[in-house]
Amino acid sequence: MAVPMTAGSHPDLLDTRFREILMRWTEPPDAMLPEFYTVKTTTKADERQSQMEPFGRPSEFGTTSNQSITYQSQSQGYDVIATPREFAGGFQIQRKLMRDDQYGAIERLPTLLRDSFQDLEEHNASRVFRLAFQSDSYFYSQSEAVALCSNSHTTNSGTSTTTGFDNLVTTALSAVNLITMRILMSKFRNPASLRMGGINPDTILIPPDLYATAYEIIAAAGKVDTSNNNPNVHQGQYRLLQWDYLTGDDNSETNNYFLIDSRRMKQALTWWNRESFEMEMFNDFDTMVMKERGYVRYGCDFNDWRWVVGAQVS
Repeated sequence: MAVPMTAGSHPDLLDTRFREILMRWTEPPDAMLPEFYTVKTTTKADERQSQMEPFGRPSEFGTTSNQSITYQSQSQGYDVIATPREFAGGFQIQRKLMRDDQYGAIERLPTLLRDSFQDLEEHNASRVFRLAFQSDSYFYSQSEAVALCSNSHTTNSGTSTTTGFDNLVTTALSAVNLITMRILMSKFRNPASLRMGGINPDTILIPPDLYATAYEIIAAAGKVDTSNNNPNVHQGQYRLLQWDYLTGDDNSETNNYFLIDSRRMKQALTWWNRESFEMEMFNDFDTMVMKERGYVRYGCDFNDWRWVVGAQVS
């Protein structure tokens, strides 16, 4: 593509024979980012969060063998450092093209530029799920250094991680496998390796390819894919969220999905707005070329994994 845009590179904008010049190929998608993240504004170059791991269970007191209080200590948990990144883009327009444009196309270019930044924001926001099965350090670094969804989560407390530290499955979406994921989530353990209460899986996140399967699971009154008339335990239990960006730019990730506790998710996922989106215009005196650019700066992180089970399905 020619830079800057000139009358020579865009002759159709000067040709009055055309009825219309199509520019906006689609309306920008509804922003899904607020569905998943708690959005905050920061004035720092990076945002740091740490943890204090919980106490273990108290010991019985007053027995023959235990006449004194057993004192405990806390271990320091894991750290996460979120570093907002800068994103910029723009366009250049020859003065002649601006003045001779017959269709008002040039004056619509700032809207298209804003659309491109929104598309990038959604793409970046989906990254925490698209790359949930690998240790990603693009926006943040974590001292645990383990993927969001993993069967290798750890703790600094020195307690056993044999059970309750796995939030990864590899099974395809089905009613039976969803029950298995619910049970797995109910057995999550805190950093002291104690069972956690109050986990409520209430949301299923899917790519477009799984919509029909997911809808049947949560909407059917009877048991799914059987002739039995048993009630469907999943009916009405979940909010179904479809995010087109989950498949990636190459549309290769069509089978991965997530079971989520939305309340805990909002506590764990943070979107850090460092500098809001801005646009500026500049006219070059010598070349008579107008330049317009957009700029934004943001980052994100997650401070805990105990709100999701991810299915990495080959």
